[in-house]
Amino acid sequence: KQGMISCLSNGDTDTAIRIKNEFNLPAEVINSPEVQELVKKRIIKYLSDGVISHALQIKNNFYLSEQMVEEALQQGITQLLLKGNISDALQIRYIFGLPEMVYSVEVQEAVKTEMANLLSKSDISKEKKIRDSFGLSEQMVEEAVKQAIIESQQLAAEKMKPMMGQLGNLGL
Repeated sequence: KQGMISCLSNGDTDTAIRIKNEFNLPAEVINSPEVQELVKKRIIKYLSDGVISHALQIKNNFYLSEQMVEEALQQGITQLLLKGNISDALQIRYIFGLPEMVYSVEVQEAVKTEMANLLSKSDISKEKKIRDSFGLSEQMVEEAVKQAIIESQQLAAEKMKPMMGQLGNLGL
């Protein structure tokens, strides 16, 4: 058990899986809170790094509860969205088949933030893809648009500052 825990802690999931299988560890070891928490953390790490195949492999080899899997997926998707990695977040959603999970508050806020970011950069095609894929409520879309407008206005004001200062030197 300690060898497997050490491997999971260090990110060596291949060896942890090999230990589990070769030593035919009993369910109480695999289902212990310590092992389950390490597996959940490892899944979150893989998902947030976009290494979806490893996350799926560890999920399939260590039997996490549905709730722990959902928590890991929410955190992984949220971290990806906050990094602006829309494609991996969408891929996770479809690979793991999670239509109901995308409505969690954390994921919705991350989607809204990323939408506002894309809108402020006039990246309408990616914004539409994320909006359609994550099913934001009308209110969330409105908030994202408002946030994008504010960000665009702030950016425009910052770009105008040097020019406005030069106008003051004209003696008008």
